[in-house]
Amino acid sequence: MNALVRLLTELAEAQGSQLKDPWDCIQAEAGKVSATDLRMDPAFYFSALGARGSLLNVHEENLTVGHLFHAAFAGMADNYARCAARIAPKRNWTRLVFSGGVALKSPLLRRFICERLGAPHRLAASEEDTMLGLLLLALGFSGPCLLNEPGLALNVFWLPAGRGEGVRCGWPNPRAADQAGTQTGRDMRKPDG
Repeated sequence: MNALVRLLTELAEAQGSQLKDPWDCIQAEAGKVSATDLRMDPAFYFSALGARGSLLNVHEENLTVGHLFHAAFAGMADNYARCAARIAPKRNWTRLVFSGGVALKSPLLRRFICERLGAPHRLAASEEDTMLGLLLLALGFSGPCLLNEPGLALNVFWLPAGRGEGVRCGWPNPRAADQAGTQTGRDMRKPDG
């Protein structure tokens, strides 16, 4: 998506105008489009789906920000569905979790992905879900601690987890866990060594 945003903001920036945040406009315009015949494969970078994207069926009426991003979100959802089918050909997933940038910002993208993958979903507790997970693991491996930040109250501590030691990450009470859409705690094995 960054490549498209760069393209759309390039002329303004070349003339010394800096757009504050184009995403609000992009979301609004894409949301106004109920359907488009513009087709896009947004694989503009090296990935599991290749290193070249495409834009097809362009004509004067559909070459707008709304149609462009409607097609981009639909293409992203198609690509996610293809990757999900590679990982789980039986489509036996039970829930989707949206995390990070565009997925959290775009209800339209989430709708397209849910239409293709057909599962209930939730939003990640943090925009930086991966980094939060790594932080929790690091805290857990470093020893007993309590991480209690506004909007994020997690206990991270070592407990026996079956055979060997494990990290237990959990909300202090089941109600907070329900609101966050997760279990009260999750056990993870401590790596050997």
